[in-house]
Formats: sequence, structure tokens, C-alpha cells
Amino acid sequence: MCNLSNVSAMLIGLLAATLVGGAQGATFKVLYRFCSQKDCKDGRQPTGPIAHDQQGNFYAATTNIDGGDFQGTIDRIGPGGKHYKAKVLHTYNDFPTAEPNAGVIIDVSGNIYGTTRDLIYELVWNADHTKRKYQVIYTFCPEFNCSNGGEPSGPLGYAGADSGLPYDGVSPLYGTATVGGVGNGVVYQLVPNGDHWDESVVYSFCQQAKCADGAEPNGGVYVAADASLYGVTRGGGKRAGDCTLGCGIVFHLSPNAPSKPGLGEWKEETVYAFCQVGGCADGKEPYYPPVMDAQGDLVGAIERLANGKVFKLSRSGEHWTYTTLSNDINMPRSVVTLDSAGNIYGEMDAFPGQGAVYRLSGSTLTTLHTFCAKQTQTCKYGANPRGGLLLDADGKLFGITGLGGNNDSGTLFELTP
Repeated sequence: MCNLSNVSAMLIGLLAATLVGGAQGATFKVLYRFCSQKDCKDGRQPTGPIAHDQQGNFYAATTNIDGGDFQGTIDRIGPGGKHYKAKVLHTYNDFPTAEPNAGVIIDVSGNIYGTTRDLIYELVWNADHTKRKYQVIYTFCPEFNCSNGGEPSGPLGYAGADSGLPYDGVSPLYGTATVGGVGNGVVYQLVPNGDHWDESVVYSFCQQAKCADGAEPNGGVYVAADASLYGVTRGGGKRAGDCTLGCGIVFHLSPNAPSKPGLGEWKEETVYAFCQVGGCADGKEPYYPPVMDAQGDLVGAIERLANGKVFKLSRSGEHWTYTTLSNDINMPRSVVTLDSAGNIYGEMDAFPGQGAVYRLSGSTLTTLHTFCAKQTQTCKYGANPRGGLLLDADGKLFGITGLGGNNDSGTLFELTP
């Protein structure tokens, strides 16, 4: 779950002046269209999640720029006159460094962090806070079987992220890497240590026979209040149908517990192995980690059969119980976001249309907005929402689309249910 702190009165006024598109039971506004600058210098096709600061600025990573060898940008998007404007903080044009493959987080000092296919970076303020400098804080081994993992997937996680707090800049950062370790991928942690960062493996997957403990973790991790980690793997667990490595699991990693020598003091628990129901009706090959609700249950979205579902996992002693909350969403395209009333928000495919934002209240599913719902539209308000939603104290949702807008370059949007 992601929350935004109160937005300033100036920001609220500017939001009201932005572009408005059609909505279904909600007010929808485009805050910014990417590729608004000459030659698309502000980037195209952003990927989430986005971050924000107390001044009402949003931060996004884009994955592509037209022309030359440019491979993406890190942008700050904030109030500027009648409309939002983007300032490019960094451009990826140093081959072979890959473009960002996930969104960004921000710390209490305004420094920005994120990942590419082969490294973790930071945009850090200089002494007088006039400019951010790009620096690499960790580079993954390029080989497939590196013990510390490779090919990071998903955003960075940290304690307090679920409460909308910025990263404190000193506690560990966590993430998933799809390859390496002793088997098929790892959960890693990064800890600042003076003028550098130390990377270590929290858990290396596929240690158990037939990868019963999971394989190929992805999508990042959810950091709970007790400092334990929850996430998903695309493979491992129960093998059924076309799941060649298994159909995936939800895992739990507990700190300060005995583990195998050299792999860190963490204990891994398989919370749930998917495809336990005929035809994998309970879902398979998850990509988005679950989040924890006020009752301590895990809530997530997953693909099932030809569409998707929202599920809950509840703990009772040493066991977890799986419950279906909705079988009616289309293919999920983000981690879910929870509000204080227990409503569940997420992004999904839509037909007709090119993606939608939904709300699940109890058993009632509402489509809040469908992007490019009519085939005759040019999708100027965006298409293909991705990366998750930010939720502010007033109940407004913010997110990005990977397509639509200017030259199919994506948008930053606001949605008021």
C-alpha cells in the first residue's frame, strides 16, 4: 500500500486546471503527457511506481527516448503555471547501461533511488541542494549464476513504505533478482556503509527439491512492520499444467532466524503454493507481491485461467488460509493498494479498452476508469496503466500509463473515486 501526505493548497489548485478525460464513476485528470519536450527529451513509456515529495512533485522513470542511443530518463514532474512540467534529472545514454526497469523511491533528504537491468542507482543532492548527481551504488554480476544474484526485477522496498513514509536513507533497501544465488534468483538487501553500500543475499531460492521453496522471485518485496519480507516467485512450488518450474508461491522471510551458513540469518516460509485448484483457478505464476491489511492478512492480485483474481491469505497458527475476494478482474497489471476503510485498488487489462483502474469494496467490484475505451479514440488520456497507485490523504489516486498521450508515450494521471 502507498499513501501520499497532504498535498499543498497550491498543488490542489493546479490539479483542478489539468486536462480532464472521461471516467466511470470517478473524476479523471491527466497531469502530464510524456514526450512533451522537443525530441522527447523527457522520455517515453514510464514505468512505475512513481514517488512524490512534500512540495507536490512527482518522480518517474521512463524506459525509452526516440532517436540516438538514449534509453530512458529520470524525471521530476511538478507544478509550473497552468500545467505540470517535467525536469529531466538524468538521461541514460551510456551504452551498455540499460534503461530503468522499475520505478523510483525517494528518501527524507530528497535523494532518488531505482534499478536498471544490471545495477542500482541513486540521484543524490549536492551540498547546496542545487543539483542531483547520478551515481551507481551497486552493480550486479553479469553472469547467470552469480552468487549475489542478477537481473533485478521490481522496485526497491523499505520499512515504512506501506505508510507512505519516504525512505530514511539509513535502513536496508530490499529487492528481488530473478537469476543467480544457489538456484533461481534471490532476495537481496543493500545497507549504506559510509561512502558505499553493502549488498548481501537475504535468501537464495530453489534450495529445496524441485524448487518447492520457489524460483525466480520478481516484483520486489513488501516490508512488514516487524521487518519481515513478503513476496512472490514466478516458479517453484506445485507443478501443474504448463508451469515447467512450478506455478509460483507467496513467500515469507523472517529476520534473525537460523539459516544455512553463508546465506544470511533469515528463515524462508512458503505461505502459499499456487495451482492447488483444478485448472489453476487459484492463480498461477504471480508477478505482484501481496500487501498486508490492518488485520494482518495478505492481499494480492494474480492471473487465473483467462483473466485475474484478487485473493487474501490469512494466518492461523502455523497455517495460512486462501480466500478468493473476486474472480471478476481482468489480467492484473499492478500490486494492489489499500485505503483505511479496507477498499482495494489496482490496475488491470480491460476489454474494450486499453487498461483500467478498479476498486474492490467487500464483494463489490467497480471499474473507476477505463483507458481508451472506444476504439475510435486516440488514447490521448493514456493507455496501459502500470506500476501501482499512490493514494493520498484525501483518497485521490495517482499513477502512470505506459502508452497513450503524445505519440503513445504515456501519461501521469490523477483519479478521484
